Amino acid sequence: MSAFARERIISQEISLGCNMTLDRHGLYHNTKVYSLLPAPSTQESILYWLGILNSKLMWWFLKNTGYVLRGGYFTFKTEYLNPFPLHTIDLNNAADKTRHDRMVELVEGILDLHKQVAIAKTVHAKTNLQRQIDATDAQIDKLVYELYELTPDEIKIVEAAAK
Repeated sequence: MSAFARERIISQEISLGCNMTLDRHGLYHNTKVYSLLPAPSTQESILYWLGILNSKLMWWFLKNTGYVLRGGYFTFKTEYLNPFPLHTIDLNNAADKTRHDRMVELVEGILDLHKQVAIAKTVHAKTNLQRQIDATDAQIDKLVYELYELTPDEIKIVEAAAK
């Protein structure tokens, strides 16, 4: 029960893309949803991890190593997520700290934009907000590519697979 009281990342068991979200309210869920809890020793913000886990790089990884279901859906079970090499940050390194903080800022922004879309009253407002979400998402992906030191050719492969 204490795990549900903690801030955590939630993932659907089956999804068409990385659709993980942050739970700050202690929601309970069934076995078709997974909670990802950072280790107590983790120094990075949970928002940093959320950015990486929802990136095109993670989706590329799952598409190449995971279990595909009918309709192109994938299973997001722990056994398929665990092999992904999460990039840890040295918060004592100024460049690492800057990248970490930028990721947190971008993820906070995209979470806020999604809240705004949910309450937007007009199609124009929703379209405008979706454009901002897409632009922020692209910035997150660019930062993830930088964190993982992907070459331009590797980025092209990931981007092509995400379409």
